[in-house]
Amino acid sequence: MHGSQFRSVARKQKHRLQILGFCNISPYFLLFLHGYFRGMNIEKYIPGLLCEHDCVIVPGFGGFVVNYREAMVDFQHQKLTPPARVAAFNQSLTMNDGLLVSYVSQQEQVSYSIAMEEVKSFVLSVRSELKSSGRASIEQLGYFTLQGESLEFHPLADQNFLRDAYGLTEFH
Repeated sequence: MHGSQFRSVARKQKHRLQILGFCNISPYFLLFLHGYFRGMNIEKYIPGLLCEHDCVIVPGFGGFVVNYREAMVDFQHQKLTPPARVAAFNQSLTMNDGLLVSYVSQQEQVSYSIAMEEVKSFVLSVRSELKSSGRASIEQLGYFTLQGESLEFHPLADQNFLRDAYGLTEFH
């Protein structure tokens, strides 16, 4: 965790504890609390949901959409590419449809409101990473870059969300 991320987490946790009546809390204790109570890795749920659904919306951020791509034969290079479902990103899909938050709630065995807070925290961390470094990675999906005011998504080249094509690779 970078220094700025640590300070951000510490401020957020200190504010929450002050609301509950706790004061003068050490930043290191706050970091411990953050790790203990907030260890959810939201990004790990998105790829699995994309295997089952055509769209997964990350509320307040955008939606990952999968599109079917047929198998391709390249006679010139003597190459066969299996069918696939490839990911794209739509920055306009920001309204919560409940899919991701409900799934996180179920998998982590927490309330819907806690899962929603975790998703919001995830979005804030991705936006912060984009702002500070111009790039943010989402495991098993790809990475984002900031192009002016819009996000540009770069999917992983070898990712395929079509379960029927599991294990199939391009061959010559």
